[in-house]
Amino acid sequence: NKDGTVIRYGELSGRNAPGIKPGALISAGDTVGYIGRLNGLKNTMLHFEEFRGTASGALTQANNPPYKRRKDLQDPTPLLVSLGKKEGVLR
Repeated sequence: NKDGTVIRYGELSGRNAPGIKPGALISAGDTVGYIGRLNGLKNTMLHFEEFRGTASGALTQANNPPYKRRKDLQDPTPLLVSLGKKEGVLR
């Protein structure tokens, strides 16, 4: 994102959506990927992470419990709620 925010989607199928590659700027309603499975399990899911963009290095860091994520990981709930309201999904 232009403000330095990093959004990461996980457990995707590996099949790329047209025009989507690392670092691509997206807009509301764009398809970014297709839901996959976690470690070959039967359940499908979409993993969504939001980072402030104030730290550097790999987003996954094994030495940073409990989530093993970079220290600028933040709760994406406010962003998702605001986007849902903007699109008329949430009331």
